[in-house]
Parts: sequence; C-alpha cells; structure tokens
Amino acid sequence: MEAGTAKLVDGVAPEGTDYVVVSWTAADGTTRTKTVPVKEDGTWSRDLDGLALGKTTVHLEAFSGDESVAESEVEVDLAVSDLTATGEFSADVDEVAHITGTASPNTSIVAFHGDRPIQTTMTDAEGKYSLAINPPNIGGPYDVRVEQHIRGEVASMSDVQLDYGAGVSISSPSNEDTLDPDEALAVRGQAQAGTKLKIFEAGKPDQPLKELVAGTNGYATVIQGLEDREYKLVVQGVSKGYNVTSAEVTINPGKSTVKQPTAQVGFDADVTQKAVVSGEGAEGATITVKDGAKTLGTASVADGKWSLPIDPIGPGQHTLTVEQTGIDGTQTTTAVADFGDAVEISGPTGTVTPGVVSVTGTGQDGATVTVTGGAEPVTTRVEDGTFSAEIELAPSDSAKTLTAQQRSKGNLSTSDSITVTPNGAQTPQAVDITEPSSHTYKPNHETTVKGTATPYAKIELRFQWNDTVYGTAKADKNGDWSINRAFGPASTYELTATQTRVDGTTSASTRFTLAPEDLTNKEVVIAGPADHHYTPGEQTRVTGTATPYAKIELRFQWNDTVYGRATADANGNWNIIRSYGPTATYELTATQIRPDDSRSLSNTFTLAPTGVDLPFSLTTPAKESTFEPGTDVRFTGTGTRGATVTAIAPAWNNNTIFQTKVDESGHWEIRRSFAPGITYDLTLVQQPADGDPTSITGIRLTPSS
Repeated sequence: MEAGTAKLVDGVAPEGTDYVVVSWTAADGTTRTKTVPVKEDGTWSRDLDGLALGKTTVHLEAFSGDESVAESEVEVDLAVSDLTATGEFSADVDEVAHITGTASPNTSIVAFHGDRPIQTTMTDAEGKYSLAINPPNIGGPYDVRVEQHIRGEVASMSDVQLDYGAGVSISSPSNEDTLDPDEALAVRGQAQAGTKLKIFEAGKPDQPLKELVAGTNGYATVIQGLEDREYKLVVQGVSKGYNVTSAEVTINPGKSTVKQPTAQVGFDADVTQKAVVSGEGAEGATITVKDGAKTLGTASVADGKWSLPIDPIGPGQHTLTVEQTGIDGTQTTTAVADFGDAVEISGPTGTVTPGVVSVTGTGQDGATVTVTGGAEPVTTRVEDGTFSAEIELAPSDSAKTLTAQQRSKGNLSTSDSITVTPNGAQTPQAVDITEPSSHTYKPNHETTVKGTATPYAKIELRFQWNDTVYGTAKADKNGDWSINRAFGPASTYELTATQTRVDGTTSASTRFTLAPEDLTNKEVVIAGPADHHYTPGEQTRVTGTATPYAKIELRFQWNDTVYGRATADANGNWNIIRSYGPTATYELTATQIRPDDSRSLSNTFTLAPTGVDLPFSLTTPAKESTFEPGTDVRFTGTGTRGATVTAIAPAWNNNTIFQTKVDESGHWEIRRSFAPGITYDLTLVQQPADGDPTSITGIRLTPSS
C-alpha cells in the first residue's frame, strides 16, 4: 500500500494469443501501459506500480499478431483501513500508558500532543500497533491525536484522552509554618490511591525523609528528627502511567543553624591592586559576591574566613550582595564598595594659545591621571580632589582631543575627553642669541648657538658677510632654540638670528660676536722624513709643526715656486705628500701664514735620494781647511753605492789615511783625528766594485795651532 504496488497473477489468454497489453491510470493521473508476453500454455502475470489508494480498474487486451482477439478488466483495491485508538494504563504505576489500535498494515502511526509529535511506530502485517506514551508529569486529562500516515499524508486519525488523574497536593503543614525545636512534623495531603510517594528536602531527592504509598483517602505520615532550621520540603508522587507530580512547602522560614556570613571591602594603597571583599562564614561554605544580577566571583570559607579580589566595577558606591551556600540553605549579607570619583576634565575649552597648556579637572584623591593628546603623555596625581597637568600643544588649525585617564583605587580606570583648537593668538617675543656666553668657539669643532624667540617660530642664522642662511631651527614650546655647526678656523663672526612667527610676522636679533678661542703662535718646523731621504719615483710624506690652522707653503732651494700646500690641524701638525727625484738633493723650506695673517719661515731641511748612484764628491770639509789636533774631523760626500773610498797621502808613499764605503743612499762618511804640527795633503780615491777608480785631489788640512 505504501509503495502503491500489486501483482496480476494467474492470467490466462485465449489460444493463439501472442501478448497481452495491460493499462491503468496511476496515482499521479498518468496512463501506464505494459506489454506482457504470453507463455506457450496461455498463462501470464504482471507487476503493477504507481497505484492510487482505493480501487483502480486495469484494462486487459489480448493480441495475436496485430489483431485484438479478446478484452477484459480487473479491479485492484488498495483499501485503507480505518484507524482505531484506545488508551490504556497498567496497574503498575511504574509502567507508562499505552495507546493501541488497528490501521492499514505496514503503515506509519504518529501520536501528537497539540502540534508536537510525541511518539511514532509502524503497524504490523495485520495492521496492529502499540504506542508507549511518556508521562506529561502533570495531573488531569492529557489529549493525544493519533494519525495514520500513508505516502507522507494523513490517511485517517483518532483522538484519545489519557486521564492521569489528580496530582500530589499538600494540605498540612501550611506553607511557612513554624515548628518548635524537636517537634515532629505531620505531613498530610491528597494523591491517587496507589501513588508511590517520597518526601525530601528540596535539592536532595536522593536523601528521602519518608517513603509511602497513598491510600484511597490520600496520604498522611510523621517525620521525626528535623533540625531547628528552615526546610523546603517536596512531596513527590509517581501515579499511573509513571506520571510524576509534586508539591512543596516551607517550614521554619528564615531559621538556620548555619553561621551568618560577614563582609567588608578593602582597598590597597597601591591603586593597581584589586579591591578585596572579605569576611567570615560557615566552614566549607561557598561565598558568591554579586553586584546586582552580575556575579563578581566565588570563594570558599576556610578556617572560618574567606577573601575574594574583585575586578573594578565602576566609580562611586556599590552595594554588593554576599550569598553563602553549600551548608544549609542560603544566607546573605551586604557590603559597600566605594571606588571613589571618576576623572573629569574641567578645562581648557575652545581655542587655546599654542605652547604649554594647563589641563585641569577633578578625580579620586591619590589617583594618578595621565593626559594624552599633546606632544607627549603627562602624568600627575589627584590632590584634594583636583589635578593639573601641563601639556604641549603645537600650533594647528585642527581640533585636538585631550584625554585624561585615571587609575584609582581598586585598579579602576576612568577617562574623560575634551576638544580644543591650538590656534589662539600668541604674545610676540623678541628673538635673541644668548649662547655661547663666552662668545668664543673652538675652531673646526661643532659649536652650539642658542637663543630665545616666540614659541614655535622658525629661526634662520646669518653671518655678517652676506644674506646666506647658515643654519635653521624651530623654537620649542618655551621659545628656546639651538643650532649646531662648526666655525673657523680663525674668523670673528657677527651672528644675526631672524625669526618668522606662526602668524607670519618676523623680527631679527641684535648682532652676536663669536670669536675663536685664543691661539698661540708657534714657529713652523719641517721634521720629517726623519732619515732625510726620499725614494725616487715614489710618494714621500714631508711632515712638520706650526701654529694651529696655519696655511703651509713648501718651497725648494732653486726658486720661489710653491711645490706643496697644507693646513695645520688643531694641534699644529701638517704634512705634504709628493714625489721627488730622481737624483737631486733638495733643500726644503716651509712658510706658514698664521690665522692672524702673520708669517714665519721654517728651518732648511735636506732631502736626499736613496737607491741611486751619485757623483763622487767631497761635501765636508772644504779642500782647504784647518783642523784641531786630536779632534775628529768629519769627512762626508757622495759616490757610487757600495764603492770603497780611500784617503791616501801621495807625499808619504800613498799611505792610506782612512777608508770607508758609500752607503745605499749614495753617501759616505768617516771621522778621523790628525796629529799636531803636520800639514796633510790628501787624495780621495773611489773604487767601485765594477769599473774604474776616480779621485779627488788637492785636499790640504792644516793644523789650526
């Protein structure tokens, strides 16, 4: 029936029939046609589908080839059985009620209470069904509608009323009756006969004070041993259909043997610490602290005491409710938490003058207040209920939001904001240069020039020689400004500062003289290279000292041409690098032009080549010279590197007087003393390692006395 199917069986066709055409109208209104072949014995069968509920006429037509030889009709009936439903209760109150009945076989049965489905099942092959109905747990009639569903639609229905009878009630004691200590409690009431009853304290159903079964006149019992405290008693009954109903009554309202809780609120001197609610209570109890309907936290009573840090809950006074539970009922008390005043800004308002602005307001004594919105945050403290903070506001035509954030006792944070525009008129201030107060600078070192002007004015620094800007700055909130730069090395400056105020007006300072620190004039000296030699074709560094910052000019012995320039540093040191050579011996002089324009000339510094052969010569003594008997005479000269230089006396059979070698720089030197009373006529002979000897004659040394 649910699928809408049937089967034609035991079909017989006339002799000679080849096939049978079966046709019917389906449930969806369409005509369905099927061709069924006929067996040799003339029998045939066919499955039908899509059948509507109720009766359907099926047309049969037999064919031999293309010729119809017979027709017939058969009626198929998918009959829907009417739904029956009956409610039943078991004698055992622990059994739920049942609804039983009949309907079409193998169809869906659904029970409803109102529009809510409460149970479903299927009919068996005989059309029987049974529904177990969960109890409503209320007394009185309970209406159930039972529906037979076929193909998703209601085929038939029936209404059943299950009467669960009266629920449990309490007639004695009256609500909020009071018992004397140790007095027994008589409990009476109404319930259906056979109802299983259990009397217990609310919240403790597993700890019954009494269990009994109701009789035909209800129930009555006595409970002994109750404590002298408040009880909320529940009488719960299980009646037919496992229907559970109950009634409640309170006795000894407000009585308790439990210690009442106490509570107070404390604040730490450190405002970043939370407020603490604390007090005493019943050992092992749970304390719940509430601010109105909001629970702030819970704590346990240990050693008779409890404590609970709470998050800040806003400025002002709050009456907190403290509930004690877990021992016997609920005990309550209250405590006041005073978080003090919130922060509030009282000024400034509207338009303010750029610079240092005073933000004032009120707050909680001892709290810290941080004001933001200026150049940087400023923190102050509330004293006698007020605060004041000096903040910087740079010039602007845009509104600025100033916010005061207060951190007060109990770690409470409150804030307030105002809007101001820092474009008010300024009082013009003159621009002045005030430092360095010594009016001196250290040449070629950074010097700080300071001054004052109208706050936030733009500053330009100029010297006396032209209109060039040699430094810029911006005055701060107090009108102070500074410019760092180097001066020197020796000029005396006349400084002028020009300010351009926020409103576009300008003014200039008086001139400020800045002179170099005292310099001591020194002589110029050529000091290096220490060996007085140069290597031809390579760079040679000539070094020396002079007056600090003096300009140095290097010249050679042959003319007045400047062959190198330098400037002495702060310590007076200078150097000039250049190449020399290839064979000349230089006589160097250095001229210094001091910062005060005075001049001086250095010592003459001999610079000879190294690594080259020089002509054989006698530099000292002169060919005709005298000597001091017994005192060394210094002989020097030049020659071929590595050659032997020998002094001989021709008049004395060419006796050797002295002998030496030419060094790698092409120079030679020897010292020797001579006897008194003798005039020496000498010849110098140079003998290279390879090559012919050369000589210098006509050398006469005469004793001076």
